[in-house]
Amino acid sequence: MTDFRAIGMDHATATRLRAASHDVAGNRMIIRDSGGPCRFTLTDHPAGSHMRLFSWAVPEPAGVYALQSPIFLSVDGEQAWDAPGVVPPVVAARKVALRAYDADGLMVYPANTLVLDGGHDQVIRDLLARPDVAFLNCHTALAGCYLCRFERA
Repeated sequence: MTDFRAIGMDHATATRLRAASHDVAGNRMIIRDSGGPCRFTLTDHPAGSHMRLFSWAVPEPAGVYALQSPIFLSVDGEQAWDAPGVVPPVVAARKVALRAYDADGLMVYPANTLVLDGGHDQVIRDLLARPDVAFLNCHTALAGCYLCRFERA
């Protein structure tokens, strides 16, 4: 069985973006009190929680599959997600698209998978067990917003 780790936004990036007035695309940071799925804690924050909404350049892959995505980031510090082998709440609670990439950052089209009715854990393990898959980017299935990356632990 392949062990995995969910990777969210790193601490240095979260700190920088919490202090920024604009995102990398030049858009003004939007502060909302709607709550939402934080890409740093990889947990859902309830309505009334202050969240930053902005466009983020997803760290991997680079090259032709590079992507910018709208994301939410909790305004407060909190702890980064760090629970190997556990599907984070922002993924487990949603229908998701898992996009598979090889070690060169090229998409492995036959491995791309929708997870619509649970079973996220097993699908992630099965995809990462494939020798041609180096990592997975997880997006919401409907809006396509980036949630996190999965890699082997």
